[in-house]
Amino acid sequence: MNSKNRKLIEYYGICKCNSENITYFKKFNVDSLFYLSYMDLGISQITKFWANPSIKNYEVIKTPKGTSLEGQNLSGYKLLVCCDLNLKFEYLDDEENSISTGYHKTPFYIDVILPETFNIHSPVKVTLCIDDILAENLDSKSIYNNTSMVVVVDI
Repeated sequence: MNSKNRKLIEYYGICKCNSENITYFKKFNVDSLFYLSYMDLGISQITKFWANPSIKNYEVIKTPKGTSLEGQNLSGYKLLVCCDLNLKFEYLDDEENSISTGYHKTPFYIDVILPETFNIHSPVKVTLCIDDILAENLDSKSIYNNTSMVVVVDI
C-alpha cells in the first residue's frame, strides 16, 4: 500500500490494482460525514488518515435482461457486494496541541453487472482497491471523507 501527502495530511491505504486482464470492474466513490463525540477535544489539523475497505459478503442475483433507462445493457446477472470502509485518523486537538486518534466505519454496497455468459456455478473473486482518499475537517468536530475505489471481479 502506498501513502500520499496532500495539504499536510498523510494518506494511507491507496493501492494499485493489477491492471492486466481486468474485464469486470466498477469505479465508485464513498462519501461520509462524521462527527467526534462531545467528549473528544476538537480538531485543529488532521495529520494522518488511513482507509481500509473490507468485504463483508457478496452474492450473485438474477436480474431482468434488457437495456436500462440510462442505456446500460443488463445481462440478467448482477453481483452485489456488501462492504465496510474502516477509517482511522490522527489529529492535533485544538486545546492541548496533543495528538489524538479517532475511528469511523462507513458501510456501503456496490453492484457489478456480470456478462450474459456468466454461469451461476462459476467461482467469483472480488477485490477492492483504493484509487484516492480525501479528508477535511469542516469544523472542530466534523470530518468529511471521500474515498475513490475500484471493485474488480474475476470469474
